Order: sequence, then C-alpha cells, then structure tokens
Amino acid sequence: MVRRFKEHINFVMGLNGSGKSSILAALTVALGSRAGITSRGHSLKSLIKNGKRVGEVTVTLRNCGIDAFRHDLYGDSIIVKRKLTLEGGSSYRICAADNRVVSTKREELDMILDYFNIQVDNPVIILNQQASKEFMVSNTPKDMYRFFMRATLLEQLLKEYQEAIESKRIVQAELKKKQQELDLMKEEVQSYQRAYNACSSVDELKSKITRLKEEMAWALVFEKKKLVENVIKELKAEESKRPKFVQKVEECQKKYQEKQQEHSRLEDELKNASEEAIELQPQLANKKSTVDTYRRTVKIATDDLRRAQNNLNRLFADRDHIQKRVDELCNTAEIDYTAHRREREQKISELEEHAQKLSAESGTVELSIEGTRKVIASERQRRSDLQLEEQNLRRRIADAGSKLQKLESSRTSDLCRFSPWMPTLVKRIDEAHRKGRFHQKPRGPVGAHMKLTDSRWAVAVEKCVGSGVLCGFCVNDFHDEKVFEEIAKQVCPAHRMPNTMTSKFFDQVHNVPKNPNKFPTVLEVSICRFCRNVRHLTTELEVLS
Repeated sequence: MVRRFKEHINFVMGLNGSGKSSILAALTVALGSRAGITSRGHSLKSLIKNGKRVGEVTVTLRNCGIDAFRHDLYGDSIIVKRKLTLEGGSSYRICAADNRVVSTKREELDMILDYFNIQVDNPVIILNQQASKEFMVSNTPKDMYRFFMRATLLEQLLKEYQEAIESKRIVQAELKKKQQELDLMKEEVQSYQRAYNACSSVDELKSKITRLKEEMAWALVFEKKKLVENVIKELKAEESKRPKFVQKVEECQKKYQEKQQEHSRLEDELKNASEEAIELQPQLANKKSTVDTYRRTVKIATDDLRRAQNNLNRLFADRDHIQKRVDELCNTAEIDYTAHRREREQKISELEEHAQKLSAESGTVELSIEGTRKVIASERQRRSDLQLEEQNLRRRIADAGSKLQKLESSRTSDLCRFSPWMPTLVKRIDEAHRKGRFHQKPRGPVGAHMKLTDSRWAVAVEKCVGSGVLCGFCVNDFHDEKVFEEIAKQVCPAHRMPNTMTSKFFDQVHNVPKNPNKFPTVLEVSICRFCRNVRHLTTELEVLS
C-alpha cells in the first residue's frame, strides 16, 4: 500500500497491529536511530524479516524552498537509504533527487538532520508506544525531570559538557607536556641556529667552490675549443698536403713492386751463389791442400837455407881463421903455401857459389809462398763476402717469409692484421663477457669494425685515425676499463698495450651534423657497426676530416 503525505501535518491512524509503530520505527532507523530507541529489539538484525539476510529502509526528505539543504547538489529531495545485514552491520547511501549517490558517510546524514532540526532520539519529536506508556505510568518528579532533560536535549548537552571537561583536562595535561617539550625544543632550536650560523660560511664556500668549478669547466671548454680550432687548422694544412701524400703513396707502391722484383732477383742470386759456393768447395779444398804443400816445401827450403847459412858462416869463420894463420905462417916462415892456399880459396869459392844458389832458390820459394798467401787471402775475402751476402739474403728471406706468414694468417683471420695476439685477446674478452664480468661488452678493435666505402681512402684514413685508435677498444665505463686492462696485461706485451676509450654506450644512433666542408670526414668515407653509438668515438671521428 502506497500513500503520499500532504503538506504540513499528516496523521497515520489504524487498529492495533496495523503497522503504525512499524512506520515510525522504519523512519527512526532510516534516519540513524539505534535499535533500542524503537522498542522492537536490542540489535538491528532483529528488524530483518525472517528468512532474509538483508533488509533496507528508504526515507525521502523534501528539500524545496529557501531552507533547502545544498539544493544545487541534492535537488528537490534527499533520499536516505540504510541497509541492514544479518551479521549486525549497516551502511548508508545518501542520494540526490535523481537517485545519484552523493555520500555514504554517517556524518553527512547528521549534518542533514541538524540542518532540518530532526532529532530521532528526542521523545518530544518522536514518541513511541513504550516511551508514551512509561511517561503516562511514571509521574514521579525524577522521571518527569529525566523526560524534561531528554526532551530539551539537556541530558545530551550534559554528557557533551562532561566529555568537554574531560577533553579539556586531557588537553591541558597534554599542553603542559608540550610546553615542557617546547622549552627543550627552543633550546634545540637555539643550538641548531648556532650550528646554522656556523655552517652559513660553509654554504658560502660551497657556493664559491661550485662557481669556481663552473668557471674552471668553462675554461677547460675554452681551451678545448682552441685546441679543436688548432686541430682543424692543422687538419686543413694536412688536407692541402694530401695530394702529395697520395703521390707518395703511388710512388711507394711502385717502389714496392720494384722491391718485389729485386727480392725475386736476389733470391735467384742467392740460389746461384749457393750453387757456386757448393761448386767452389772442391776448389777450396784443393787450394788448401796446395797451400799446405807449399808450406811444407817452404819450411824444408827454409831449413836447408838456414843450415846452408850456418855452414857458410862457419866457412867464413874458418876462412878468416885460416887467413890469419896463413899470414902468421907467412910472416914466420918463407915456406911456399901458395898451392895450399889456392886449394882453400877454390873450396871457399865453391861454397860461396853453392850458398848463392841456395839464396836464389830461397828467394824463389819466398816469392811463391807470398803469391800463395795472396791467393789464399783473396779466396778468404771472397768467401767472407759470399758468407756475408748469404746472411743478408737469408735475413731478407726470413723477413719476407714473416711478412708472407702474417699476410697468410690475416687472410683467414682479420684480427691478425692488428697484432698476432689480438685473436687471443678478443677470445678472452668474450669469455669474460659470458661470465658477466662486464657491464657492457667492450667493442674492438675499432679497425675490425670499420669498412671503407672506397678503397682509395685506406691509406688516408689509416694515417688520419692512427694505429692507436684502430687497434684500440671502446668500453662502457671505468669498471669495464679496469677489467679490460686486467685481461690485456695477461695477453698483450707490456709495450704493446691497446688503447681504451671510455664512453657510455647508447642504443640510439648519435645525430651527427652535416659536414659543411667540401672534404669528406672519416665517418663519411667509412661504415662502422657501432661507432655512431659511442659518443666519444663519434666526436673524434667527426673532427678527423
């Protein structure tokens, strides 16, 4: 059954048990009353219909005229819905005239009831049957005074006043405690103020240091700018010299071809010289045997000459002695010793002729020995020259073989072009990267990742970039640089450590501005698989134009 209330006063009448008290209980419960006020139970779940787990009460309040509550938000009516559950809980939904939920808080409902002066707990405003019976039966002054206190809300005000006094006491105690803490905090503030005043000079010094650092940074930028300008000037000067270098390169290539031909010719000469040396070995042996024979002959002749000279000296001594004796005899006696003297003189002359003959033979033998010695010295000089030439040819052949071996190894492995130990170093870097020792895998050698768009720029790019950069590696940060140096010290010679360029790796390609000069840069004549992702290397190659 649906009935709409009229304006002003409405009466709900009926027999006992027709539901008049139920309507009043529904209104009070919907507007936030407790179950005990309705005199129909001690909990809200007792108001739910048997067999149901949920119950809901809805009350619509008129919200028109100048006394409307937040008309712009709720409209001409305010709908209050309260949902009760069998577990004893309840929830509110306060809706506008268009059934739009505005709030679900009990505080919003209390504000609405205060605004319209609806007091669901006041027996003067809402008097249920139980309260009316108690009022009619009890006529003692105490009950009447209690009813008066409830009707005028003085009882509620008294409770609120007592609560306010208790709150005041608690607040005063808290205030006193806070006052004591405030004194301590004031002392701390004063100490902090003194520390702040002491640190203010430190802040000024820090700001000054920051300003000086900025000035130093700009000074470094200015110096680097000057250095870049000088490098650009030198680069332009080198570019002007480039045709000469190109010409020199062509000349060097021609000379290289000539040296290759000369190398082939020298190899043929070495081969012929080796064959000639093999052929001269028997002659050298014969010459040695002849020299030995001559030496023995000279030794025998020298011995004979020495014996003949000794005999001649003895004969001369005998002759002198005999001459003295003859003179003595001639002086002592006039005996004719002429025949005996002639015999002696003839014998002496024969011995002298024999000595002269031996001297002539000795001179001939000495001349022969001297000629033999000259031949031996000439052969020895020729032999030493041939040995020296053979050593030079062997050295040149070994150098050519090592170059050929390097070229052959670089044909199978590009890394061998940079250094014999470069493949081992790259392999060790890959192993360390798989073990997670690097933040980012080092990239290098740089030259192995560069490819020229035109081969005629090869010498110019190698001269411009330099072997240090081509054989160098790019690392992501200083941690990777330290790990790389540890690995390089184990693999590379101490005087051949590769250079490292530390710069953050980026996934995107750096935006390199267009070259305004007519001469191409290194980046324009080469293709590098990672150079444009490393800021430092990109800048360096861009400057080298």
